[in-house]
Amino acid sequence: MTRLLGLPIVGLVALLGCVRPPAAVVPTAPPKVVVAMPVVRTVTDYEDFTGRTVASKSVEIKSRVTGHLVKQHFIDGADVQEGDPLFDIDPKTYEADYEKAKAAVVQAEAKEGRLNRDFKRAEGLLPTKSISPEEVDRITGEFAEAVAAVKVAIRQVEAAKNFVDYTHIRSPITGRISRRFIDPGNLVKADETLLTSIVAADPMYADFDIDDRTHMRLKELLAKGEIASGINTVKIGLPNRDDFSRDGTIIFEDNQMTLGTGTIRRRAKMDNADKLLTPGLFVRIRVPIGTPKSAILVPEVAIGTDQGLKYVFVVNENNEVESRRVELGLPQESFRVVRPVPGEPKSGVKETDRVIVKGLQRVREKAKVDPKFEPAPTPPTADKG
Repeated sequence: MTRLLGLPIVGLVALLGCVRPPAAVVPTAPPKVVVAMPVVRTVTDYEDFTGRTVASKSVEIKSRVTGHLVKQHFIDGADVQEGDPLFDIDPKTYEADYEKAKAAVVQAEAKEGRLNRDFKRAEGLLPTKSISPEEVDRITGEFAEAVAAVKVAIRQVEAAKNFVDYTHIRSPITGRISRRFIDPGNLVKADETLLTSIVAADPMYADFDIDDRTHMRLKELLAKGEIASGINTVKIGLPNRDDFSRDGTIIFEDNQMTLGTGTIRRRAKMDNADKLLTPGLFVRIRVPIGTPKSAILVPEVAIGTDQGLKYVFVVNENNEVESRRVELGLPQESFRVVRPVPGEPKSGVKETDRVIVKGLQRVREKAKVDPKFEPAPTPPTADKG
């Protein structure tokens, strides 16, 4: 009986001997993150608008005389200078009228000379009463008519000469010409037939519409003196570039808002000496709002979003993560202006904070991290807005 009872005890002891002790818990290393310091720069608030380039001068070329087109002097799409020949209209009819008008001058001058001699004889005979006063009046009137007829004939010569000149069409401006819209040999009607068009490429205009909110804000800043009167500089971004590479000056603001859209039209003037811009391009117009102010910038990659709220993670002196709510300002290339949230004293970022720029997905509030400092990319040294 003792032997039978001992067997289970021996088995239990053997079973207990096979159970391993629990493994020791190895502490996890804090996640590695990359931090960078915020930067302070002087920036200007701005608003961006979409505009379209407009030629500073645009001319439709039409003939001032009717006739058959006989010659084209330019290459389609070429640059032309003011005064360059463009087209020739058959001048034969107008040259004949010109010669006829010149002959009429000779005829009128001959008649004037004859009547002038009659007038002088009549003046000499009048004191001797060899001629009646009525006859003198008649001769005097005919002479005056002859003098006037010469003037009319001379003006007709000038008009006929103008029509001859109109048969040789020249460029009224310097710019780039379009293609010909009618081929030589066709009949051209005076002031009706469109032959081609020319646009001036330098300078170039950019038209854009400002909404009523921004318009009123600019007016208020001007009234407060926060915008200097007469300073209307803007930045212009081209469609193939992300930056705003050209400077422009506002030269026109319309006198009323556009009904239905609530916008007002403005026009900026910019240099186009390189002829890069053509009329009709979409461009971006950056309008400065207010005066330059000092602001804190952090890299865009450091900004997180939680249910629409913006925040950044910073590492405190104990290498613990803190979440800071921020209000976003305007982008400055790969950086973003950040400000404290109104009514939240602990929001915002200080210049001395270490901001997490890499590894945000591996951290959480109050967690320990292993920060590695990495200088942030160099932000813009001057305000790009």
